[in-house]
Amino acid sequence: MKKNLIIDTDPGVDDISAITIALYSNKFDIKLITTTAGNVGLDKTTRNILHFLEKFGFNNIIVAKGADKPLVREIKDASIVHGEEGLGKYIPSIPNKQAINEFAVDKMYEVIKKNKHNITILELGPHTNLGLLFTKYPECEEWIDEIIFEGGSPYGKPGLKPHISFNISFDPEAADIVMKTKIKKTIIPSELGRYTAYFTYEDIEKIKNTNSVGAFLTKMYEGYVNRYNLDIVQTNDLCTTIYMLYPEIFKTYKCNIEVDTNLMPGKTIITEDENGLVTFVEDTNRELFVEKFMHHLKNINQ
Repeated sequence: MKKNLIIDTDPGVDDISAITIALYSNKFDIKLITTTAGNVGLDKTTRNILHFLEKFGFNNIIVAKGADKPLVREIKDASIVHGEEGLGKYIPSIPNKQAINEFAVDKMYEVIKKNKHNITILELGPHTNLGLLFTKYPECEEWIDEIIFEGGSPYGKPGLKPHISFNISFDPEAADIVMKTKIKKTIIPSELGRYTAYFTYEDIEKIKNTNSVGAFLTKMYEGYVNRYNLDIVQTNDLCTTIYMLYPEIFKTYKCNIEVDTNLMPGKTIITEDENGLVTFVEDTNRELFVEKFMHHLKNINQ
């Protein structure tokens, strides 16, 4: 049975990588893609996903535009990492496909209500749309199976470098609303894609030579700036899709999460708790991760 998904995203190189594997997998039924400001502004993130869907023939997927700024804070972006257009060195054209007129939050509610207790939200960007969703439609909390999201960090855990992730710090107030829900959640921290499940440049060469989708991904990766290690390409959002497909290759523990909205906005305090509602994904085998990714990429007929 396919897993019903709503993907909330701010494409973003790693967002598109994650969405690519999800779209070409037979394990998911993507009911809706919603966009938010984040890596670049809302108009660009929306154009990026519409262009991608049109380029690879997924015009049946509904796209709805969401929040163009955080709930209360000044807007920022990550164009220094993802490039001015958000897709590294790949420059998208203006798509013919358009987003629907309905606001993302209202469309989310409609889809969730129609698929009560059979819907998962894959959160690849800031949590603004979800914060608005649970504020306007609090009953949704009872209907969602799980929220799987990239971002956050086990701040203060011994042996780990303190880190405040972009997806949480962009809108910590919205993230705080989401974390306080009683919905089952899985957190994929930025560190996983940055320090463990990364691509080497040898991997990138193999991706490039696989098919047209691989060539497209590689063009994005060429302009995807890694400020932490220039010798590898990080896979942050991609880790979410690979985790959903192959949870057995990841190491996890149960925990609770708090979001700091005052002293260090966006800091996520992780407390291990075997009865916690949150699954924290802390480790994987890099070779297996790349192997699983390449398996799916090679099976794409383009």
